[in-house]
Amino acid sequence: MRIKFGTSGWRGVISEDFTFDNVRLLSQAVANYLKRIKKAKRGIIVAYDTRFLSKDFASEAAKVLSSNDIDVYLSKDPTPTPVVAYNIIDKKTAGAIIISASHNPPEYNGFKFSSENGGPSLKEVTDKVEKEVKDLNLRDIKLDERKAKKRIELFNPAPPYLKQLEKVLDLKLMKRARMKIAIDCMNGIISGYLDKILAKLKYEIDVINCEEDPFFNGRNPDPLPENLKELIKKVKKEEFDLGLTVDGDSDRFGIIDNRGSFIIPNQIIGLVFYYLVKTRKGHSRVARSISTTHLVDEIAKDHGIEVEETPIGFKHIGKLLITGDYIFGAEESGGLSIGGHVPEKDGILADLLVVEAISYFKKSVKEILNSIYKKYGRFYNKRINIEIDKPKGIKFMERISKNPPERIIGLKVVEINQLDGCKFILENGDWLMFRMSGTEPMMRCYFESRSKKGFSNLMNEARRMINSIS
Repeated sequence: MRIKFGTSGWRGVISEDFTFDNVRLLSQAVANYLKRIKKAKRGIIVAYDTRFLSKDFASEAAKVLSSNDIDVYLSKDPTPTPVVAYNIIDKKTAGAIIISASHNPPEYNGFKFSSENGGPSLKEVTDKVEKEVKDLNLRDIKLDERKAKKRIELFNPAPPYLKQLEKVLDLKLMKRARMKIAIDCMNGIISGYLDKILAKLKYEIDVINCEEDPFFNGRNPDPLPENLKELIKKVKKEEFDLGLTVDGDSDRFGIIDNRGSFIIPNQIIGLVFYYLVKTRKGHSRVARSISTTHLVDEIAKDHGIEVEETPIGFKHIGKLLITGDYIFGAEESGGLSIGGHVPEKDGILADLLVVEAISYFKKSVKEILNSIYKKYGRFYNKRINIEIDKPKGIKFMERISKNPPERIIGLKVVEINQLDGCKFILENGDWLMFRMSGTEPMMRCYFESRSKKGFSNLMNEARRMINSIS
């Protein structure tokens, strides 16, 4: 099979695609790549999540790398992706391998290769790693148990990351709020991070689903309403101020307000950005992916901040965050980070920034959002996934690129953005975007309107356009 990296690593079904042989091959390819660019002497971190066999896959990756005379720092326990990202920076390694399939269903596992700056590797890097894999066969894999014992060092990645959070958060402000917060660990790897910080602030916290479970208690480890029913019920029934969660590797956030309502990521992105421009000064830019809400643009314009639009995939945002000019970077799928932190999605940080914003404004999430809407207006947005076989999907994308519609829902198309997929911006500022998934037979349809009626019309039009493919 061909190993191909998507927006955040390579993923496959365990025992079908994601096998020990393939993990060894990919680890050898990374070793060859690091030696080729002369970065191997800096060593590499290997970490893993709570999925089935993740620890064993990580151990094999570490053995291959160490057999190639590369020092390996192997995490002692399952470790969140943003925690690994900070440790890359802290230890000045050549990068990291993370065995994790993030928010995907339990039958999947994945192989992430993070760069030396702590962010996901860019395409030009993963293309080279893919080429290394292509040129390898199983006989080329180096495995030397003697070297592995000498070059693999077990380490605890938690302390440096927790210290970093104390630097980038306003803990004094947060401590004054003394909230009652429920945390759903989603049977992943958040335990010992989010709860530890909040307990230090003397908050009243209740943690559920903190037991490690490779099957995630029968749900997908994706912070969506259908997977958070227990947390929603708990927040409502026991009158918590907030419900917090993250996905399977803690790079995506999930927020439940004090009434038990799930707050969509685009709304949280707007809220956190609005809070940051009030409290963090000295940055002139903000980054958002092409599919993220234009509420960011309205807030930025009001504060004299330039907006940089990126393709989908946080690696593109991370590349900008390390320049020091950007206050914030976010994507609609539930990922964000800030300048001065890691150039990687950080669900732990995102959750805590929401707590910090509530502490600052002394209002609930909904009340803060209503203040923002009063100033900038409402933005109704959504992503829908429509199953479609790849040839039809490619045909559709070619058609709308070469012969784009002049009007959508009766409104003139004033701009066509093909940075990633095809995004049609209408005369009133509403927009509709199509993007074919790189890994699934799925068309991603994104849309945003300033009115409920426009939102509904755009959703219906997206479906109609897809269904019109012959």
